[in-house]
Amino acid sequence: MFLSGDPVVSFSIRLLAVFVLLPFIALNAQAEEGIKVAGVPVNVVPDPDLSKLSVMAMWSQILPGPKGPMPGVNNGDVVPQMEARFILAVQTGARVEDACTNPLVDVTGKAPNAFIRFRGALKGNLQLASSTAPIRTYDVAICAVAMDPAAASVSVTLNHQIPTLYPGNVDPNAVQRPATMAGPALFGRRSNGGKSIRAGFLADSGCRGQVEGKSKGGRWWQDCEDRPDKSDAIWKWALPSVAKDIAKTPPDFIIHGGDHHYFYEEGEFGGFWLGVGRNRFEYWLYEFLNAAQPMMLAAPFVFVRGNHELCSSSWFGGGWFEMFGPRILDNTAPDEGDALNGCQTGADYSEAWYFDVAPRNDTTVPPFRFHVIDSGNDWNASQNNAFNVAAEGGRDKIWLTHIPPAMLLHYNSEFQFADQKVLEAVSNAFAQVAGCGGLGNFSCWPRAILTGHQHLYQKVELSSSASIATGTVVTEVHIAGHGGTAWDKAGLVAKDLPQTPAVACTTVLKLTNPHQKKGVFGPQDMHARITSVSRHGYLILERDAHSPTSTGWKITPHWVPAAQGVDLNVKVAECEG
Repeated sequence: MFLSGDPVVSFSIRLLAVFVLLPFIALNAQAEEGIKVAGVPVNVVPDPDLSKLSVMAMWSQILPGPKGPMPGVNNGDVVPQMEARFILAVQTGARVEDACTNPLVDVTGKAPNAFIRFRGALKGNLQLASSTAPIRTYDVAICAVAMDPAAASVSVTLNHQIPTLYPGNVDPNAVQRPATMAGPALFGRRSNGGKSIRAGFLADSGCRGQVEGKSKGGRWWQDCEDRPDKSDAIWKWALPSVAKDIAKTPPDFIIHGGDHHYFYEEGEFGGFWLGVGRNRFEYWLYEFLNAAQPMMLAAPFVFVRGNHELCSSSWFGGGWFEMFGPRILDNTAPDEGDALNGCQTGADYSEAWYFDVAPRNDTTVPPFRFHVIDSGNDWNASQNNAFNVAAEGGRDKIWLTHIPPAMLLHYNSEFQFADQKVLEAVSNAFAQVAGCGGLGNFSCWPRAILTGHQHLYQKVELSSSASIATGTVVTEVHIAGHGGTAWDKAGLVAKDLPQTPAVACTTVLKLTNPHQKKGVFGPQDMHARITSVSRHGYLILERDAHSPTSTGWKITPHWVPAAQGVDLNVKVAECEG
């Protein structure tokens, strides 16, 4: 049953209990249903109704497109493949593996003759009557099915009825939504009469929790209570507001650049995440699925894996692969199972893939390719040559990855300009493309790279000219790791943040300069203009016949709250000055 009583009051009590109890918790890694473990944390979300199947979350997801060259002509129908994914809470006593194929479960808007298939399962902990009560768990099944390209909306039905989605929002005045979302037929038709195409990008949206012993205002101390009026300060959680803003746009598709889940990180609370712990479904609900629900129903998603979605015992890769991992293989049978789960195979890696997009109603706008590249594990990105395929196929492409190959930050008074393993992977990718390894030849570079990882907004314009003038910028790197988690100070700004929210500077990024930890990918040193902003927000990308040629898209940062604007035309200085 869902919790009775005042949801706001009961939520506040539960949340307080979590913050009070967690520092003293040591969860038994082998805890199973019915076994007593002292100090078990109280859940922070309502229990699902386990007397029947119920829909806990749903979204549409863009998948790898057909292998081969990019279409040479936009015939008005450059639409990526998509599938509907949804999560079912399984009634007590039922087999989780049978939930997706239950005869009562169907999807309106699925492709003809498509099978609903079981991708995987997660467990959640139920509410506890006391801190010494037995742990009781519930199962959820992750389901997927190909969607009909002609469907304008897609619904999950249970016994031929569209159910209400899990009411995860604790606001008693919140509108409860039916299990219905936007379908593929809307793709490329939502902007300017179908003559434009629009995308949203956010990353690093999770919440860390209020960690004992960490200073208020730092990146390891964050208030995770879902309240829009508390979303702007450095230690507040912005994802609920960001999700609502993006949903209102609405975009044709949305990209998440990784790091969905932080809640009480590695090492902070002993064994809290051991066993079932680190992939406990109620924390995925709390930290991502509930808050993201408005935008997940509004447009299809592309998911990029971040370093918090690694497979080690410290992180949350298992849950990410089960819910959001790409499906590389064709959906040929109902028992196909999950394809290429990097945590199950031990690879800790998601194979790079791509998809093509274009407006539906303006054939003069050529298609554009988006490459999804796993740099969450930077070492594996280098070892697996993650960027190699992305370096092929010309310039009309954007790379989506998590760890940026160019940035400017400083920690402990040392400047840092890039992750060395990601730099190595990118440089090796360019070197293997014939004709793109010489000086001044940027024919295999992407127009733009969208990343997260660093918790701020930063734009790095890379140019072969010291003027960094319009027309000389080869690639723009947009770091948008300000989607919800506690943001970083940009490193260059004064102590009076947030009164001085933006700063810009220029520098030369050198191929090798170990002393200053500088680096740039490609065949030569590059001039860079770097603009940094410490604010929560997201990016909107728009492409039409008038889009700027430097990136192929108009890329605009948006801030949360929007009323507190940021002037990006700040004075440019030398970065080391």
